[in-house]
Amino acid sequence: MAELARIPKLGLTMKNAFVEQIYKREGDRVQKGEAILGFETDKLTGDVESPMDGYVLQMLATQGDTLDVLAPVAVIGALGESVDVSLLSPQGDAAQNAQSRAPIQPDAEPHSLPDSSGAATHLHEMVQVDAAAPSSQRIAATPVARKMAAEHHIDLSTLVGTSLGGKIGKEDVLLAIAQRDQNQSAPAQPEATRPEVTPSASQPEATPSVPQEAAVHSAPQPAVVQSVPLSVTMQSASQPISEPIATPALTGRRVRLSQMRKTIANRLQQSKQQIPHVYFVQETDATALMQARERARAQSGGERITYNDISLCVTARTLVMWPDILAQLAEDELVYPDHVDIAMAVSVPGGLITPVLRELEQMSLGDIARQSRALAERARQGSLLPEEYNGGGITMSNLGQTGIQMFIPILNPPQSAILGIGAITQKVVAHQNAIAIRPMITLALSADHRVIDGKLAADFLANLALNLSDPSFLTHACHLA
Repeated sequence: MAELARIPKLGLTMKNAFVEQIYKREGDRVQKGEAILGFETDKLTGDVESPMDGYVLQMLATQGDTLDVLAPVAVIGALGESVDVSLLSPQGDAAQNAQSRAPIQPDAEPHSLPDSSGAATHLHEMVQVDAAAPSSQRIAATPVARKMAAEHHIDLSTLVGTSLGGKIGKEDVLLAIAQRDQNQSAPAQPEATRPEVTPSASQPEATPSVPQEAAVHSAPQPAVVQSVPLSVTMQSASQPISEPIATPALTGRRVRLSQMRKTIANRLQQSKQQIPHVYFVQETDATALMQARERARAQSGGERITYNDISLCVTARTLVMWPDILAQLAEDELVYPDHVDIAMAVSVPGGLITPVLRELEQMSLGDIARQSRALAERARQGSLLPEEYNGGGITMSNLGQTGIQMFIPILNPPQSAILGIGAITQKVVAHQNAIAIRPMITLALSADHRVIDGKLAADFLANLALNLSDPSFLTHACHLA
């Protein structure tokens, strides 16, 4: 019996996939587990594999499609088998196949297969595809958000969740309602009209008995300049112009936005729109940090230990004493994680991803170095598993290797804090009541002011800066000899 090949669901937050490449065509023979097409999500790339040995009876997807998870992409069965897709799917499957469409004519002439009567039957006539509207029940959203969206007719599939676990929360729906109401209340632009001018006593009114056609063919008359009241002129100038101002078309190379770039754009825009950011900056002496790295390298037998590894170690130990920084807003509650899980920003081709180091407070410096290096490598290869980049209590973004001294990062919801670390630079500072040149490093903290008060964030950042510059704390926290 024929089976459907579907877009796999690779994580709780995965909603759809972009069909990047088609490997097989209708009529091709495939084996179980053989790749049929390649897809791309906001975090990774993957393949849809054949569920059985057989032939591709019909391709339900084309290159460039964006399909929901579990959407059918191909029908696999025996050669000559007549299939009704609706019979292959459990009841309600049509709702999962939000992006399914009527069969698409391929570039090449489709194969013809003999039916039971010996007559040639077209593949597209043999397979019936039921298209259905997307179902909001499969979208990760809180009960309050679902109820509010239903009451205000908001499509949950158009929103990006910023609540715990990437769910759509009440705040996301409220923002969508506000944006819709704002768009609906915007006044329509009236058509451009000439100001009405009342004829003055010295100017004769137009003769109504002269038809418009006669006026067109009459001899040209000298132009009459009428005096227009200033108030009328100013009123007409203030009216919006219905015709858009012509601008030269933008020329150049155009590249389709990847799923990752779309997700980054949407999430960062919603983060800045929905979350009240508050920022804190602290500079600290990096002498002890530099010495700690040299000691760690010598102690590890030459293993590569970076400033980022030590910063992760010190930040995790500091967060144990400041658990409120890790709190996350979930509807009308605050959720406090059991462990210190830190997401590490990694630049990858076409975007950025944040693999998570979990239970960091229990890891040694060597373990942190090895795990962070392995996660960063898999991130650049696009082979991270969903559980390796979902979650995290706080994000750390380190641009020290670029030479940038300071930057202010944007929150990664539903997290309530993100830490930005700049490069170590030599600066003239006051040191022990004298002017000296010291290596300095700048820390920047962005916090969600709904969750984290200013005093709390300031005290935490000051304590973290102190710990990074304290030789005894670095020795104890990173287990240095």
